[in-house]
Amino acid sequence: MRLRGAMSERSWSARELSRRAGVSHTTINRLLAGEVLPDVATIVRLEAVLRIDLYPAGLWAEIAANAPAPEPGPVREAAG
Repeated sequence: MRLRGAMSERSWSARELSRRAGVSHTTINRLLAGEVLPDVATIVRLEAVLRIDLYPAGLWAEIAANAPAPEPGPVREAAG
């Protein structure tokens, strides 16, 4: 797991990462235990303080490189 490895490399506990990233230590512990999935804001905070990619950006880059460019078109409103 990238998060656990990054914390280990820095000798940071969940509380230290929590303090630096502004994410509760409970959330970090639950992430490490696989109990929850992080929201985008949490990923951004953790990536910024750890200076690593946690989200699999390489996967999306590969998909984007092989996909045709979308055609510009009108914005559609949601039905409802």
